[in-house]
Amino acid sequence: MPLELVKIIAAILTTTVIAATAIAATVQLRHMRAGNQIAGFMTLRNMLDDDAHQHANRVLVREGDLTNDAGFREYLALRATRRDVVENERYEQLYSAVTMTANAF
Repeated sequence: MPLELVKIIAAILTTTVIAATAIAATVQLRHMRAGNQIAGFMTLRNMLDDDAHQHANRVLVREGDLTNDAGFREYLALRATRRDVVENERYEQLYSAVTMTANAF
């Protein structure tokens, strides 16, 4: 067998091995991405199912639409500008529930 034929066969085999490796890497990356998506979804689900988030959700459902509550809007405006806020247990609880729920998303 001439030397040039051996070189051609070696080049073809090398190209084939590299192509097969590239295909295997692509398949593995797809599997890893799917695994990461599942892990991320499960983390989010576990976080939203914990007691603190469930309590915050119940508070928000119980209170209903807070956009019509002028007192709560004023409380938020004062907190946003870092001015002194009058202690109000209900508004503190609502603020905490809204913050926890918003931060989750």
